[in-house]
Amino acid sequence: QHAVLKTHSVNTNQELFSVGLANIIGSIFYCFPTMGSVGATSMLSNFGSQTPLANCISAITVFIFALIGRSTIYYLPKCGLALIVISAVYKHINLSKPFTLFAKGHQTDLLVWITLTFITFFYGISNGLMIAIIFNIIAHTYRSGNTDVLIEGRVPGSRRFAPIEEGMDDKLLVYKGITVLLFRGPLFFGNSDLFTEKVTTYINKDDEIAKGLIIDGRSINFVDESGIKAIRHVCQIFCDAKKLIVFANMNHRCMNRLTTWGVVDSLGFDHFCVDVGEAVAQVLSNLIEIYPYRINLTDT
Repeated sequence: QHAVLKTHSVNTNQELFSVGLANIIGSIFYCFPTMGSVGATSMLSNFGSQTPLANCISAITVFIFALIGRSTIYYLPKCGLALIVISAVYKHINLSKPFTLFAKGHQTDLLVWITLTFITFFYGISNGLMIAIIFNIIAHTYRSGNTDVLIEGRVPGSRRFAPIEEGMDDKLLVYKGITVLLFRGPLFFGNSDLFTEKVTTYINKDDEIAKGLIIDGRSINFVDESGIKAIRHVCQIFCDAKKLIVFANMNHRCMNRLTTWGVVDSLGFDHFCVDVGEAVAQVLSNLIEIYPYRINLTDT
C-alpha cells in the first residue's frame, strides 16, 4: 500500500530474498530475525520520507535511545505504543474495499477480506499473513480446477480466434466440421479430469467434428504429469474413433514437456501448429493424417 501511494515499483521476490538473506547471515552472529515493519514503514511515509536514508536515520535513533534513553521511555504505557502504531497505519487501511467488493458481486473475496481483517486485528499480522497465504492457495487451486473450456470462432477479416461466449457469436465465423476449443488455465492434476471430460464430449458429435477438433492452448502455460497423461489419453480416444485432434498455440515450455514425454513423436509433429489459423488451414486441406497412436497409459 505504501508503494502504491508513493507510486514506487516493488519487486516482491527481491524483497523476500533480501529479508531471507539478512536472516541467514544474522543467525551466524546471534542476531534477532528481521521482518518488514508495517508500523515503521507507515510512520516514515507519514513523515514524508523519500529515500532509504530515512531507514538509516531511524535505526540510528533507535540505537541511541536503546543506549542512553531507556529511562526516558521506561514508563511509557503500552497503550501509548499501540496508539503510535495505529496512528501510523490508519491511512493505509482501505475501508472502502468491502463496499466495492459487495457492489461488484464478489462475495467470496468479500468473505475472505472480512475474515483476514478480523484475524489480523485480533491475532496479529503474522497470523493474518499465514491465513491469507492458505486462503490464496485454496482459492487458486479451486479456480484452476474449474477452468473454462470455450468454443472459439474466427474474427472476420483476420486470423484471430475469440470465444463465442463473449457476446460476439453473431459476428464470429465457425467452420463447419471443425470445433475449436479454448482451455483457459494450466493443465495439471486439479483439472486434468475436467479437460478429458470436456474434450471427449465431442467424440460422438459427428456433425460438429467431421474433420477434426482443435485445442487452442494459448492459455495453457504449464502442464504437469497428470496433464500429460490426460493429453495422451484424449489423443488415444480420438485416434481410436478415427477423429482428428490438433493442438495450436502451445508455448515453448509445454512443447518441451510434450516432446520429452513422447507425445509429439507418437502423435506426429504436424498435429501441433503455431496458431489456430494454421491448424484450421491444415485440417481443411487434409494435410494432416490420423496416425496409429498407441501408448501405454501406465507410463510414468
